[in-house]
Formats: sequence, C-alpha cells, structure tokens
Amino acid sequence: MIHTFINHLYSKDSLSVLNYQTLIEEVEKDGVAPQIYGILVHQGRLEETPLFFQVRLLEKVNHNRYSSVFIKCETDRILNHCEKLQYELIPLKGVYFAEEYFGNFTHRTTSDIDILVRKERVDDLIQLVKELGFVEEESYIAGHFHRSFSKPLPHSDIPLTVEIHWELMRPDTSSVDTELLWSHAVPFKNYASIKKALSYTHFLFYVPSCLET
Repeated sequence: MIHTFINHLYSKDSLSVLNYQTLIEEVEKDGVAPQIYGILVHQGRLEETPLFFQVRLLEKVNHNRYSSVFIKCETDRILNHCEKLQYELIPLKGVYFAEEYFGNFTHRTTSDIDILVRKERVDDLIQLVKELGFVEEESYIAGHFHRSFSKPLPHSDIPLTVEIHWELMRPDTSSVDTELLWSHAVPFKNYASIKKALSYTHFLFYVPSCLET
C-alpha cells in the first residue's frame, strides 16, 4: 500500500481511492510517518487525506520530533566534546543523515547515535560517553565491530544508545577498507576533528567490495 500511495503522490493521481486504514498500519509498522508527512506537506496534499489518517500521522511525527530534538542535542554534545579533545570521528546515519537527505533532521525516525572513531581512540570515547551519562553497557560480542552504551530517553521506555564503531562491518567476514573511508572523509560543518563521509556514490566507488561474504 505504501508503494501505491507513493506512486499516486508523484504521478499526481487522486488520493481518495486508497485504503487509508491499511496505509496507516503499514506506515506505523515501517516507521516512515515522518517521511510520508513531509512529502504530503511539501506537495500541499495533506488535506486530501482522511482526518483520522492526518491525526495518526501527526501523532507519530510529533513523537519522533521530540525524540529527534533530544537525540540531536546529545549527538551535538558528544561531537563538541570530541572536537575540544581533538578526537577524530565520523557521525553515521542518525539526525545528520536525515538533515542532509530528507531536508530536516526530524523527517526520518532515529533511535540511536552511531559514531565511527579511529580504533586507537575507542577507549577514550567510551570514557567520554560514560561521563555524559551513557553508563549502561551492552554485552560485547567477540569479533564484533562496535560497543554500545545507553542512557534513559525522556518519556520513552526505550533508552538512547550510542554505538561506538571502529569498523563498518566485521573484518573477518567482509573486505571493507575502513581506512580508505577515513582517507576520503571531509570536514563536517565547522568542525576540524569531526569528519563527514563522502556521499554513498563516492563510498561505493572507493569501497566497491562492501558486501559481507
């Protein structure tokens, strides 16, 4: 149903013929309410949908907006501290991905903070995030490529988690060259130590064999 809905939106077809009960169930299940809402508002077609659909959609959008603001604040805190300490890192996915590719950091559901850091700085970053309140440590899986630390998220039963990555994938099951990504990273915003990975087109060009074997 979501695919049908998107086709109707971009082909400028009538939206009145769709099954909105099925649609809202799929939207909520897939967690894409912010994207659907953003498209409808951008095209000026929100009022073409039933009122119950608008209400349910806006409930999910507002919940995501509140959590996204908190997650962005926490992400900024980590980045600012790392900048002062000159820890090189790259934010992965999250609010800044949504900001760049969806036009607004609240237009994509984000549930955690993913950070790529150089391997020699992992212990330093772990200490930093613990000092910032991320003290609940998940069990480490031997051979894995990240460590996870959590703190309570306001008005949510699900805590906010920071995943500290030193690789993008398991080195024993993939041929991803993470150092190549670092070498082509560019400065992020006004930071000096915080980097931004190039676009996914560039990433796939520089790291062609990024599928797990």
